[in-house]
Amino acid sequence: SKGAFELRLDDNGADEVAQLAKSFNMMADGLSSLEQTRRSFVANVSHELRSPLTSIRGFLEAIQDGTIPQEKHGEYLDIVIGETRRMTGMVNNLLDLARMEGGQVNISPTVFDINELARRMILTFETRINSKHLDVDLQLIEPYCFVEADADQIGQVLRNLIDNAIKFSPDGAKLHIKTKLVDRRLVHVSVQDFGAGIPDEDIKHVFDRFYKVE
Repeated sequence: SKGAFELRLDDNGADEVAQLAKSFNMMADGLSSLEQTRRSFVANVSHELRSPLTSIRGFLEAIQDGTIPQEKHGEYLDIVIGETRRMTGMVNNLLDLARMEGGQVNISPTVFDINELARRMILTFETRINSKHLDVDLQLIEPYCFVEADADQIGQVLRNLIDNAIKFSPDGAKLHIKTKLVDRRLVHVSVQDFGAGIPDEDIKHVFDRFYKVE
């Protein structure tokens, strides 16, 4: 009842007490799994919504205090609306957590311009980029580069990479975002910062969700 789901009873034997202990342990396993799912859900929501919410707040405050001129309000409000739509889709995905945890995420591939997606990602972080005086080098292979993929999922990956690159870049540093064509069938997208980098001993954890270096 206090959440100590790791406790187990001795269920050796075949009598009624042993059967009761087995049932108790199965219940504890189920509750532990449910609690882990709940914590994962909260962590997913917090992690995925923090960046777009920060961007939206930054743009709206800049519009309110006049930092963004009147003639550009429409352009930045379009970005804000796009971010809110993306968050709505993200929340809908997170609500189906059991499906995601089972590795059955629905992918909806469409044909879109990966270069335009990269440009829009940079715009959403403009306030933070300017506050750290970062020198952004955006190198795109062609004026247009159409790919077939899930635009929302790829956008989420790019957003996470750029968010981390900005977070760990020193003031005045460079930030490289590049697209590169490979064998005319694949497009490589890279995000490079010049921060301290990940310690060698932590590289093995780079794909562990929510793992953070001290």
